[in-house]
Amino acid sequence: MYAAAEVDGASPLRVFRSVTLPLLRPAIVLAVLFRAVDAFRVFDAVYVLTGGGPANATETLSIYSYKTLLRAGDFGYGAAIAAATFLCVAVLSAVLLRIWARGAEELA
Repeated sequence: MYAAAEVDGASPLRVFRSVTLPLLRPAIVLAVLFRAVDAFRVFDAVYVLTGGGPANATETLSIYSYKTLLRAGDFGYGAAIAAATFLCVAVLSAVLLRIWARGAEELA
C-alpha cells in the first residue's frame, strides 16, 4: 500500500491519513475502549490515597456510589448510580465497538 501511494505521488501527510491511520484504527479504538472502561472503574487508588479528597475534590463516580450505598445507607440511590454507571460503560463500549467493526469492514 505504501509503494502504491508512493507511485501515485501521495505526500507523506496523505499517506499517513489514507494508509497508516486506517490500518491503525482498530488498535486505536481498542486502546481507547480499554482506557475508557478503566477510567470508569477507578476506585482503589483514589480511595486508599485520599478517600475522596478534601471536600470531595477527588471523588470519582465509583467512590460516590460506594459512599451513597454503604456509608449513607441509601441503597436505592446507590444502586441507581451503579446501574447508570454500567449503562454509560455499555453505551460507550457499543459505540466504540461499532467504530472498530466499521474500520475492519473498510479494510476488508
